[in-house]
Amino acid sequence: MLDVNLWGVIHGVRAFVPRILATGQQGHVVNVASMAAVHPHARLGPYTVAKHGVLGLSDVLRDDLAAEGSSVGVSVVFPGRIRTGMNPIGSVGPATVARNVMDAIERGRPYVFTDDHSEDAVQTRLQAIIAARDDVIS
Repeated sequence: MLDVNLWGVIHGVRAFVPRILATGQQGHVVNVASMAAVHPHARLGPYTVAKHGVLGLSDVLRDDLAAEGSSVGVSVVFPGRIRTGMNPIGSVGPATVARNVMDAIERGRPYVFTDDHSEDAVQTRLQAIIAARDDVIS
């Protein structure tokens, strides 16, 4: 699980980012995480860990590249229910996903959701994390 879902992304970054930087031109890295990166599910521990790792790697890579003055952007995609040959009951088609990814590249959007799948659950989780700041005991 970690070898493909996390290390695959790490190896991709290691292989391609130096090459993109060597051109001295603009570039963009698009890493694919999962909704599990922002909305974990019970009994999917290793998968969730891997996808959280992809999110963290993407955030750090974006910050590191920006700190170096690089013109290479980084986006991370959180696919929802994509309609594919493996998932014919998905709610969004591949062309919609592609349009969202291209828009993220063009506008420098760091996060790409493919649909509103689990929107309430993601919002609830992120708000709980933010609200926990009020519970800090000094």
